[in-house]
Amino acid sequence: MGVRYRGGCCSPPDFQAALAVSRPLLRIREPRRQRADPEATRRAVTQSLALSHLVPLASKLRSKMAPRDHIATYILAGGKSSRMGRDKAMLAPGGIPLLMRTAALLAPLAGPPTIIGPPTRYSALGYNVIPDDTPGIGPLGGIATALRHSNQPWNLIVGCDLPFLTSEWLDYLTARAVESKADAMIPESDAGPEPLCAMYRKTCVTAILAAITGGTRKVSDAVAALKIDSVPPRDWKPFDESGRLFKNMNTPEDFEEADAILEDELGGEA
Repeated sequence: MGVRYRGGCCSPPDFQAALAVSRPLLRIREPRRQRADPEATRRAVTQSLALSHLVPLASKLRSKMAPRDHIATYILAGGKSSRMGRDKAMLAPGGIPLLMRTAALLAPLAGPPTIIGPPTRYSALGYNVIPDDTPGIGPLGGIATALRHSNQPWNLIVGCDLPFLTSEWLDYLTARAVESKADAMIPESDAGPEPLCAMYRKTCVTAILAAITGGTRKVSDAVAALKIDSVPPRDWKPFDESGRLFKNMNTPEDFEEADAILEDELGGEA
């Protein structure tokens, strides 16, 4: 069998609600040492998509997050996952593939998110997937691709490797950004700016493409010329007192840690 995957849905917009409905119904369990196999995860996702009887229930249980006008949402999933040794987007900390978890969080804000990454790898999930215009230069290329593709003035762009994001935080971030006059709204953590969970105006694309052409590869350097509205820790920590909100998942050890934490949280909800 595939990895343990609690979930079931039909169409991406209904995934979050369907997930809540299906958790008690679908529990595919396997020893921890095998759960990190991305190919097995894909098979489990395919199984979950077959639960079409969850659609009516899902439509009744949509998230209470208020949809935002004039924004688009994107997930960056084009990295090599070299430190992880396998496709981290399809790893399942807490039993839910990380890419699907992130998509479920973003969908209530502006409809199904667009994934920036290899279509051959992710198109079967049912989302719009577009390839990175400049693969091989890191997340900066993915941000530029998202902004070039977008037809909305504001864009929420997040990495695929943030297992501790919450719907409440994303709801706050998007609501705050659309009232801002800045070019971008980027949270600040103790480690510095967090540009891979941030809001960008479509108009940022010109400056970012110019930075790429000039040889810049670091996101924080590329956005330095923009007018940035920062979100300090005192404003985002109420959404995550543990301070893990922007902790990403790059290594097998990171995966094991996130898996244990999310497993405990899901156990507490049972």
